[in-house]
Amino acid sequence: MGPFLPAFYTARYVEIHSPTLSLLWLLCGGAVVLWTLLVSLLGQHAYVERHVPNVDVAFWQDRSVDGSWWPNLTSPASYCGMSFSAAYSDGMTWGSERIECIRPENEVSTLFYATSNQVEVAFSLAEGSDPQYNTSEVYLYEAIEKSTIVFEVSFSTARETAPHVSKCQAFGPDGTPFASRYEQLVPDTDYGPGYLMLSIEDVLAAAGRNMADIGSEAAPLRVSGLEIVARVDVRNYQVPYSWPFVSWNPWQLRDASHIDCTVHFDVLRDQFKVVQWFYEGRKPIALQHGLRLAVIGTGSIGYFSFGQLATQVLLGFTAFGLAQTCLDYGWFYLHRQAATIAGRAFSRLDLERILTHDERHELAKADSAHAVQEQRAAASKKGN
Repeated sequence: MGPFLPAFYTARYVEIHSPTLSLLWLLCGGAVVLWTLLVSLLGQHAYVERHVPNVDVAFWQDRSVDGSWWPNLTSPASYCGMSFSAAYSDGMTWGSERIECIRPENEVSTLFYATSNQVEVAFSLAEGSDPQYNTSEVYLYEAIEKSTIVFEVSFSTARETAPHVSKCQAFGPDGTPFASRYEQLVPDTDYGPGYLMLSIEDVLAAAGRNMADIGSEAAPLRVSGLEIVARVDVRNYQVPYSWPFVSWNPWQLRDASHIDCTVHFDVLRDQFKVVQWFYEGRKPIALQHGLRLAVIGTGSIGYFSFGQLATQVLLGFTAFGLAQTCLDYGWFYLHRQAATIAGRAFSRLDLERILTHDERHELAKADSAHAVQEQRAAASKKGN
């Protein structure tokens, strides 16, 4: 405590003899505490305990963008009858001089293959003795890009399991939002409110592509297919200075605990993507190429924690104490009478001097005892 006492007494002297400065410092100290608490508690929401959620997305196919189950086409699409072929060095060729279209409602095989965190959609069908490298016919599923898929986002943490996160928002590569088609195409009573519904065309556009784009193997994407990754992010308490009290919000401000769900799409591969094989016995006779959409889940879910709140409050007062110490030293080094004030307030103890005095006292006691012994010895000799 010795090194801190001069600064402490000097600062107290200045505060007592200068009430204005004392009041100013009190206001500054309160501002320091308040600012620390505002930034940490409201700005950073440091009063919550954060968990990384385990995100899961279920998919299913739904109606097309015109409201019917399959696109209601009145005339063939412009790409029906297109030509594409690729020749290989071993003499095999893949493609067809005239690629016809198959309307999805007339197809007997499955076009949508959905599992947890993944959905695959067939764009084309190739037939041949070795349909991956040597084909006899290639067909396109006409207007398959007009069909929609529904995203059902859920997550779980150590504190809760949320079976459905509503109102997820999809964004394009430039940050442009893509409106969900759910409110337009599906009554809320079918599955419940707030599902994310996008057409295949929307998914490609959100990844910066379209069906007519040419992939890295020189084939249109409607023929070859591609792989896309959907980054699903769920989080709350991420908007600075949003309203922290869930049960009391008289002004209807944005609730900090509200869960925001965003989806971004990135192209992983734009090469030929096999979706499904078809066999006759053990011999492959056909395969489908198309879209593979896989999900990566990220996020941060917060829950109110009294321990975190107490920690931040103590941090605010610690900041005040640190500022107080810095101010005390400032007064001590800047005030011209600091040494005099500190000298009047207390006296330093010279420990070396105290120890020397004690040593002398012990020596005096030893000398006195020795003298007594000598006197007793002399008296004993006289008696003899």
